[in-house]
Amino acid sequence: MTVWSKLTYVMPDSVRDMMESYELYTGIQNNLPNVLAAAAVLYAVWKLTNFVIIKRKLNKKREASKIQIQKAKAKWCEVVDSDSRITLEEVDRITSMNFADLTKSLKDGGLKVVTVVRAFQRKAAIENQNFNFICMPIDADDVEEYARELDAMPVSDRGSKPLFGIPLSVKENEDVEGYCATLGCTRRLGVISEKNSPRVQVLKDLGAIPFITTNVPQGLLSFSCANPIYGVTTNPWNAKREPGGSSGGEGAAIGSGASVFGLGSDIGGSIRIPASWNGVTGIKPTAGRISAVGRHTSSPGQTMVKATAGPLASTVDGLIMAMRAFSSKQMFLEDPSIPQQFFNEEELLSQRPLTIGVYYTAGPVEVCAAAKRAVKEAADVLASRGHKIVPYELRDAELCSTKFFPAAVFGDGGAHLVNLLYGDELSHDISPLIKLLSLPLLLKKALNKIISFAVVDYAAEVIKKNEGVASVNDWCILQRELQEYIHLVISDWKSDGIDAVLCPPMPVPAMPLGDPQLAKSAVSYCVTWNVLNFPAGVVPVTRVTSADEEADKKNFPPKDMFHRVLKRGLTDSAGLPMAAQIVTLPYHEELCLRIMKELESEVSFQPLQRPLHT
Repeated sequence: MTVWSKLTYVMPDSVRDMMESYELYTGIQNNLPNVLAAAAVLYAVWKLTNFVIIKRKLNKKREASKIQIQKAKAKWCEVVDSDSRITLEEVDRITSMNFADLTKSLKDGGLKVVTVVRAFQRKAAIENQNFNFICMPIDADDVEEYARELDAMPVSDRGSKPLFGIPLSVKENEDVEGYCATLGCTRRLGVISEKNSPRVQVLKDLGAIPFITTNVPQGLLSFSCANPIYGVTTNPWNAKREPGGSSGGEGAAIGSGASVFGLGSDIGGSIRIPASWNGVTGIKPTAGRISAVGRHTSSPGQTMVKATAGPLASTVDGLIMAMRAFSSKQMFLEDPSIPQQFFNEEELLSQRPLTIGVYYTAGPVEVCAAAKRAVKEAADVLASRGHKIVPYELRDAELCSTKFFPAAVFGDGGAHLVNLLYGDELSHDISPLIKLLSLPLLLKKALNKIISFAVVDYAAEVIKKNEGVASVNDWCILQRELQEYIHLVISDWKSDGIDAVLCPPMPVPAMPLGDPQLAKSAVSYCVTWNVLNFPAGVVPVTRVTSADEEADKKNFPPKDMFHRVLKRGLTDSAGLPMAAQIVTLPYHEELCLRIMKELESEVSFQPLQRPLHT
């Protein structure tokens, strides 16, 4: 059957009759190739014209919004910088306090809430000029009004608010009443949140004071932190380095001392990477334990690998307080759809000796000397506290990062993300991905074949998965395979008597700006636990030494393009923070926090000190 025959076969009779009456039928039949070519050209012109129109509208919208954002920030900075009630010496003293001491001083009246909030506002205003982690400051008058309400509470009543007076920074993808959750995407500018997310509201009800929203990478799927609305966030330990992502603004804010406590989210290391690279703590809870309402993602709808909200803090005490809040009656009232699993104080406070599995490398991604040393030092600390440390090998470790994760996140072939960013200015780290996802399926398959010859096998497998799942049946098969894999891993833990696992969160310290787009597979050490849906937390342990650098010059293998990028970033990395990752079975966050707290109490890691007064 010819092309024309196929067309006329599916053509309605009325259309065919009309064409015959105007003698179009014969004309088109005789000039079918030219007609199809003209139609293709017209379609291409229409698509291009439509793209240009949308792009211009988005550019205009973004530039107008950026002016408003800059004015709002300038006004906020003017207000907090002109406050003569607090000196830079007091700002340094307050913002350098650890979470437990700050909480105690606020509750017993040693510090006024208004003073503490203004100290962190001022610190944030100054440090933001260096590292650009603020998206929007929360209105200073609203913040001060709530702070005064708290100060007016009798000291005897303050125990009802566990987070009494603690300033809270919030990742920009969370709903905060009166502010946008753009995900760094121009199309979402002007979409104002009508109310706080359940997490923000519960933290606020328990005494925390939201005072800034923090930056994210465009579309959230990156461990860089840049977007065309709010710009590039950098690392407070070295401004030429990445802060991690996608909770990179949180990591930089807390790492610089501009916040003590923040709310992030994690689908592939988005809490743990910024925590480890900025020398702070963070925990990714079991997805499903905490409400997901009012938290925006770039892959909504898929439930195979779920994102979850979670806290970052200067110390583990902050994480414990956050998880208590997220497991409280107030949270269950805000979102009755989540399981009523209250915080298990007994598991947190238990002194039972544990069996902790440890691994230094997993799958094809090599680990630098400082990352191995951080895990080794953590293992030694835990062993000295009476825990049994045993070798652990994760079965089929590469499956999580090369098969299940990309297939789940890009199960729709990236359609939602592409539509969200259509016509938008693309940041450097996501531009290659969006261009690839935007291609027609056949061209995408052909290009993936070509790319597979230029990169290592495991990276090629990840690239292939962005084609999407072919059918609902394939999705169900993938889901079944994942569930079987999860049960096998849990069975391994039980048969080996393992209570927790200790491993690196990342194979390298904070990478140079721009490098993460060339080394996406580095997230494999975090992604594993998202796919398995095990809670995982990060504790800073040590810093890169010159001896580590020298060892990596000799021993870190530049075996492919991916590892050459990692090795390049190890140069001049001395002084950067390195962390260890603690993992426990699902819904055992309290055990994870217990081990993190024990580790934190023994290591000699010192947070970054950046005094404003000299």
